[in-house]
Amino acid sequence: MDNSTMTKPGREYSVSLVIWMMIYVALIALATWTRSTGAFSPPLLYLVALSPALPIGGVILALMRFIERSDEYVRALTTRRFILATGLTMFLCTASGFLESFADAPSVPLWSVFPAFWALYGAACVVVPDRA
Repeated sequence: MDNSTMTKPGREYSVSLVIWMMIYVALIALATWTRSTGAFSPPLLYLVALSPALPIGGVILALMRFIERSDEYVRALTTRRFILATGLTMFLCTASGFLESFADAPSVPLWSVFPAFWALYGAACVVVPDRA
């Protein structure tokens, strides 16, 4: 879909997502720099380490706003994709936890759940196409 045919909620969501993701990347860079230099000590270190989680809340709010402001068809389509990606994410996280607990598999860092969800959401967009 090119920008000329994108709906107003779609444009707003795209701009909001780009802004939140830029903040996310910047905060990850700050946390990485902080860890490598030892620039901060607790409790400020904990705040910096937690800061990349805040934009994730912004992304969720942006997606919820997009869903609320879209027409019925887009709302249903987006919701189906979201539910499928969420279910697959929960399945993979649970499977990973069982492998870690019962087969001594290496643990997967919890921060990887967010990018995994979006990768699975992208896959859900292929499985649940725009056209019926």
